[in-house]
This record gives sequence, structure tokens and C-alpha cells, in this order.
Amino acid sequence: MGSLRVIRDGKAELAVPLLRNYPIRVGREEDSCDVVIYDPSISRVHARIFYENGTFYIEDLESRYGTYVNNTRITMQTPLTENAQIMIGSTILQFHSSANGNSESIQATGESMVSANDAQCPNGLCGSAISSRFNFCPHCGAYLASG
Repeated sequence: MGSLRVIRDGKAELAVPLLRNYPIRVGREEDSCDVVIYDPSISRVHARIFYENGTFYIEDLESRYGTYVNNTRITMQTPLTENAQIMIGSTILQFHSSANGNSESIQATGESMVSANDAQCPNGLCGSAISSRFNFCPHCGAYLASG
């Protein structure tokens, strides 16, 4: 399992777990994306992160302003290496190959520019963002209350 740290204005706002069997889409459209970033320079569905043959990859989904990995605009599926810096609009996503790449829980503060469509882990020690498609936290295993 990998993870992303969402960084805005130099501050880590959110930790997002990545699962090997569950690709995620990043963009600003809540109905289509797993990680939603409210930024006009980000396309509705901007990029996809997925796992294949032992490696996490990112691909740009024909976004208007592009997706950058370590300051290079990507034009094809690009493997992610430890601490890779992904730039989407004015937001930086830092990739970690394991979910433990960030030891502290990162909480969004104030009115966040980011949501991970739709929930946050109820475990106070974890606090990871969780897609509404899950009934458990893929980071720590805590079960979500069904509502």
C-alpha cells in the first residue's frame, strides 16, 4: 500500500492511502474523483494513480494544464518513486511507497481546498481520508459506521 500527502501552500493538508487493487482519480469533480482538489487550474478529472506489476503509476487524463512529476510534464504512464513530487495545478502530492511514509496524522485545517470524497477515518490516531466506496479505512482497518 502506498500513500499521498496533499500539500497546499507548503503545508500538508491530508494523507490519502493508495491501494494496489483500487486506482484513484484526482480532479475537481466530486462525482468522478476519489481525491477532489478545489482549484480552477485542475481539470474535472485530471489524473489517475494505479498499481501494476509491483509499481504505482500516474497518468494524465488529457488535462488542460498537465500533470508534472518531479518538475517534468508527463505524457504517458509514469512510475512513481519514493518521495516523488506530483504537481497538479498549484497543489503538490507527495508519493510514499508505503502507507507509513508519513508517521503523523495529517488533518485538513480550516476550510480545506481538498477532500478525499467523502469521509475521514474515525480512528483518532489515523484520520486518513476515505472514499465513500469503502466501509473500512484502508490505512488502519477501522470500520466506518454505516449511515
